Amino acid sequence: MPAMQSGTQVLVDASHRPQLRRLRLEVRRGQDKGKSFELDEDPIRIGTSAGCQVVLRDPTVSGVHTELARTRHGLLIRDLGSTNGTFVDGRRVQAVYADGVVALLVGGTELKLTPLKETAPVELSADDRFGELVGASVAMRATFAKLKRVADTETTVLLTGETGTG
Repeated sequence: MPAMQSGTQVLVDASHRPQLRRLRLEVRRGQDKGKSFELDEDPIRIGTSAGCQVVLRDPTVSGVHTELARTRHGLLIRDLGSTNGTFVDGRRVQAVYADGVVALLVGGTELKLTPLKETAPVELSADDRFGELVGASVAMRATFAKLKRVADTETTVLLTGETGTG
């Protein structure tokens, strides 16, 4: 197997570019009632912290309360150790896969989560490396694109992977 050449850019056929299904979150009850968010990021964090994609003002919501992540098995909703819990369709959950429209309760804020038909392309780096990281797969190039976005900030990043990935 030939070694990857530094600086070689990988071409991506637009028809093979991965797409993320957009999500709509509507605040149905709570201090932010009436707000609506259309999101194509992944993962999506919900909380009171400014670093979340969905920032709520409800004091019963934790800083980083809940995460929505698209996986090969569907949309994963995870409580991130919040004080008041995460409820999906009335049931308290630690982690659950959701399908279709669901009612999400975080603290005292009720959200309606709706998967939309529209999709958004996943941003991919044209490079096959980032610093000392090397990889040409779609997953790695999507990771490189995310790393490039935060590289010029003061944000600390911890990159983890399964055993044997490096």
